[in-house]
Amino acid sequence: VMCPFVKDVQRYIEESVKDIFTRVPRLGGIMMISHGERATTCLSTVDSVTGTFRGDCPRCSKVEPWQIHWETASAIMRGIRAAGSDAEYVCWFYQPLPQVERADWVYDCAQHMPEGVTFQYNLESGACKLQEGKWRIGGDYWLSFVGPAIPFKRVAYAARQAKTPLSAKIQVGCSHEVATVPYVPAPGLLYRKYREMKRYGVSSTMMCWFFGNYPGVMNEAAGELAFETFETDDEK
Repeated sequence: VMCPFVKDVQRYIEESVKDIFTRVPRLGGIMMISHGERATTCLSTVDSVTGTFRGDCPRCSKVEPWQIHWETASAIMRGIRAAGSDAEYVCWFYQPLPQVERADWVYDCAQHMPEGVTFQYNLESGACKLQEGKWRIGGDYWLSFVGPAIPFKRVAYAARQAKTPLSAKIQVGCSHEVATVPYVPAPGLLYRKYREMKRYGVSSTMMCWFFGNYPGVMNEAAGELAFETFETDDEK
């Protein structure tokens, strides 16, 4: 992994991002999974999303986890601005655990984001829903669960306290309940989901990953709901 408290690492991140935005000057923004999927910085040495930081880096082990991420995100933003761009940076914490709770450091990161960074989190991870008399726990992407799940609610609260722009990761066409069909025609679910996202201060959303992106009523509905005022109920 890379330690963001090393000057050469800071310069590497800045120059890499600056190069991208210099070569593509009209690029509107960039999205990165800054925690999850694979190792990146020393923040990846956290024992788990529900555990504590146990890194042995001589620098990062002496600071709070959010400071590690702050240094990384700040370097990315400096690279964007150094290219003369006003583009957005969407920082995605991909933490699809079914557990209901997350460690405090996750919420600390949401509360400490450099200016210009939008924090993105999975809306449904950690979802609990009673279906046919049985409680079910969901990881990432659960269309039938309106949400948000408890972890996202806490992230939203932390982001609101710090006035951090918030983005939600969802699947609008279909999700893990049945990911082998082009889409599940249930736009009423999307209406309720988007209404809740607005209530929790979500200003942007990522609507698919690789499945569920087939053209159809769900993606069309999601596009319209992005501009909905939610003054009527979903039946209307």
